[in-house]
Amino acid sequence: MSRFSEPQDPAFQALNASLSFDQRLWPHDVAQSRAHATMLAAQGIISDADRDALLAGLDGVERELSGGTFPFAADDEDIHMAVERRLTEIAGPVGGKLHTARSRNDQVATDMALFCRTQAETLIAQVEQLMATLIAAAEQHVDWPMPGYTHLQRAQPVYLGHHLLAYVWIARARPASGCASPPRRPRTCRSARARLPA
Repeated sequence: MSRFSEPQDPAFQALNASLSFDQRLWPHDVAQSRAHATMLAAQGIISDADRDALLAGLDGVERELSGGTFPFAADDEDIHMAVERRLTEIAGPVGGKLHTARSRNDQVATDMALFCRTQAETLIAQVEQLMATLIAAAEQHVDWPMPGYTHLQRAQPVYLGHHLLAYVWIARARPASGCASPPRRPRTCRSARARLPA
């Protein structure tokens, strides 16, 4: 609840709001809200009935968001506020219990982690498709000679198939390491390896 009796100035609202770009996080916000409600009940913080009411309300919120019928309000500062407000409208006062033992910073950090993981999985799938295409092209040009280049100058002759496979190895090493979670990220030396296949 706001500490101020006067409404926010429109200029401040425009500066402070992030809904225009963070509403893309809604699938992750709904998912983590479901997990949080389940945890609250499992720990005995809320009743099973409250949990069920929250989950049913979140199902309604998800349907509206996915169907494009979600009623955003003028004072929805961000997607987290919008989801909580609408959940309370659907489920009633029990909607306020969802914020128990959870800060807005928790929500933001979790949403961003889930969003980045989803985007990384999409990127990795696209890179794997690119690698498959390069491998197919390399197999079709396995004995096509071409000049190799290093520092924009011609070097030893190579085969086009080998040249294409160099990009496969680059793609395999870099996106996979950049998208993996830090504990699983391999330590790679970003040198000129595989730049000029022999």
